[in-house]
Amino acid sequence: MKKVLFISLVSIACIFYSCKNEPEIVILKTTSDVLNLNPINGNQSLSISSNSVWTAKSSDSWCTLSDSTGTGNKEVVVLCKDNLSGLARETKITINSGNQSKSVVVKQTGGQVLLDENFSNNLMNWNIINNDSISENINNGFYVIKNSCKVGAYFVGTKSIISNFTGNYMITSKYYVVSGTQPFGLTFGYKDNQNFYRILIYPWGGYSITMRLNNVNTSIINGSITFKNENTISLLKIGKNCDVYINDSKINSFDLSTPFGSYIGFYSCAQTEINIDNFKVVQF
Repeated sequence: MKKVLFISLVSIACIFYSCKNEPEIVILKTTSDVLNLNPINGNQSLSISSNSVWTAKSSDSWCTLSDSTGTGNKEVVVLCKDNLSGLARETKITINSGNQSKSVVVKQTGGQVLLDENFSNNLMNWNIINNDSISENINNGFYVIKNSCKVGAYFVGTKSIISNFTGNYMITSKYYVVSGTQPFGLTFGYKDNQNFYRILIYPWGGYSITMRLNNVNTSIINGSITFKNENTISLLKIGKNCDVYINDSKINSFDLSTPFGSYIGFYSCAQTEINIDNFKVVQF
């Protein structure tokens, strides 16, 4: 009888010891397995729940987290850089807690590409000016604009592209200077010859942003730049704010509270020849 009692007590002790040292089951949950983010200001909250310490990490640098570690339940913010490429992109957030691991897929749209012109052909019918002193042609992947006028400037290749011109968009155009000392550049928010905006680059190393309202010019911004034979002008409009980039450097910002129209195009001054090899428009 004593032997049976001893065996029973030993068994109970073993069971108790075994239960006491059994590892705790780790629980790891998130409020979502997939996050769909906007191309501009693409931030979103994600709740992480665990009964243990957890760590979280993104697979790509364009996506970061407000917190990379925590204990228990915590809300983190998934922060995505603006996606101005016009192409959707995707990454993964990996969360680890104890022996548990979980992935959350992050998808960010890239906006709608309205135009991505590399001038490999002339399907867009860019040649529209009827002037003996200005020639336009598509040649070897370039849109060649040669202005032989003694004086005067002209809008070239102006087309209605941005229907929602009060919304968010980005315009990028790349220019090669062949000859000339006069300015050249980009027109946008264009309604007609009396109402438009333009960004001009001057070969002596300057730039200007002007508005023409009812045929009256108003200077918005003037400044100096490091001029190159190859120059890229980019305009990013978010709400009323416009950021202007020349050669990938932000040069200034201005308020575009009164866009006039949906047309955009190029600006050609007398005695200049420029080649354009890319023209891209993305609506956000």
